[in-house]
Amino acid sequence: MRSDNIQAVYNYDNSAFIKALTQRGFYVAACSQSNYAYTIISLASSLNMDYLDKFPAADDEQTAKLIQSDAVRQFLRARGYTIVAFETGYRFTQLEDANVYYSYQPSNNLINDFELLFLQTTLLRLPLDNLKLSELSTQGEIKHNRIIYDLEILKKLPTSVKSPKFVFAHLVVPHGPFVFGPNGEVVPPSKLNDPAYKNGYQNSVTFISNAMLQVVDQLLSNSKTPPIIVIQGDHGGTTWFRPDQRMKILNAYYLPGAGNVLYPSISPVNTFRTIFNTYFGQNYPLLQDVSRYSRPSKQYEFQVIPNECTP
Repeated sequence: MRSDNIQAVYNYDNSAFIKALTQRGFYVAACSQSNYAYTIISLASSLNMDYLDKFPAADDEQTAKLIQSDAVRQFLRARGYTIVAFETGYRFTQLEDANVYYSYQPSNNLINDFELLFLQTTLLRLPLDNLKLSELSTQGEIKHNRIIYDLEILKKLPTSVKSPKFVFAHLVVPHGPFVFGPNGEVVPPSKLNDPAYKNGYQNSVTFISNAMLQVVDQLLSNSKTPPIIVIQGDHGGTTWFRPDQRMKILNAYYLPGAGNVLYPSISPVNTFRTIFNTYFGQNYPLLQDVSRYSRPSKQYEFQVIPNECTP
């Protein structure tokens, strides 16, 4: 979520993180909103630098294909970039055809996401439903460990993978079920409508804000060429049925030497248009920044949510 929205919804002050980013040279778009309300649609749009009505994307299967063949990677591959990606736990954001692909391997006593899904669709579902989530060495623990693994890999990428490189990391935090304590410790999952949800969200924000600053510092100090860094929510929180909360996102850019090319309401659809124009001499016209909300039961029926923010 955008910092002002976290304050309004959770009475949680995340301004220290925003200040730390700006001190490091980031531009934080104070009025940014996502273009769509769901990860799969939002990433298909941002990674293809356009709205979905420009593509055959009327369901999740078609939209997932857009992510797997996105225009951003095609552009950079054609220019000799090494593509780096991570296992995410969500098939549609796992770019397994990347040149370098990092996959977290859980210890032998944990069951992975696919195995748990299989068990939940078999006759074992009933006894599984009667177990506490924490008793099963679960998705929650795997999610926690996977994200810790990804963050550690990200810190090492300036020297571990040859440049030029494009790195895509989809970190599912803060995102329910919440499994992080404020210091990164694993905690019992809390879900939407759980009394611990608010605390879980706050703790997740505390953890990931501090963790991302550590990643940023490693990227900046260990990169021979100043890197381009984008830290961007693909949607905000919390509930699906509150577009005023769902569409407001953190959107932060480190664009070395770029000058004044960003603006407070920039949205993800214009992220790579701006980057490619600035660093690759392209002439992509910037699109109107529009937020297209949809309800969970009708994800491809959109309504425009106005941006009433003033920086």
